[in-house]
Amino acid sequence: MFKPCSKGCQHLLRVLIFVFAERKEASFQAKQVCEQVDVPEYFTRKVLQSLVKNGLLETRRGPNGGYTVAKGVGGLSVLDVIKSVDGKNTFDQCILGGTWHGDENPCPFHNSWVKVRLVLMEYLAKTHIGSREHETAGTGGTRNHRKDTPQK
Repeated sequence: MFKPCSKGCQHLLRVLIFVFAERKEASFQAKQVCEQVDVPEYFTRKVLQSLVKNGLLETRRGPNGGYTVAKGVGGLSVLDVIKSVDGKNTFDQCILGGTWHGDENPCPFHNSWVKVRLVLMEYLAKTHIGSREHETAGTGGTRNHRKDTPQK
């Protein structure tokens, strides 16, 4: 089954959507948010560091420390997060995996995948973490993933 991002990236997207779209806060502490969203803290902290390393988030130390969107970044797009965590070439892979390589030795789905990939990347680039579009677009939110919200 095709997944546009890794499990770590999924955890991180759930955290960021919860903080910036649902709570509408400018900064957050990983421990508290990971507990609320029910994602593993240690693993999520490691993934958060990739956003810090790539200049999308900043950290502050101390009792009131935490993470905040880096100055000058504007809104974080879902594509920004995926590329920062999973790598800039995430969508350059063949959808079937395997040994097919682009136009030289295309897989049976190559031409279709090229078109779908472009549409998907465009959509993810336009979808910002702070917007509520991720819920209405059917990509899910964090509402059913919080510990304090019963699962349906």
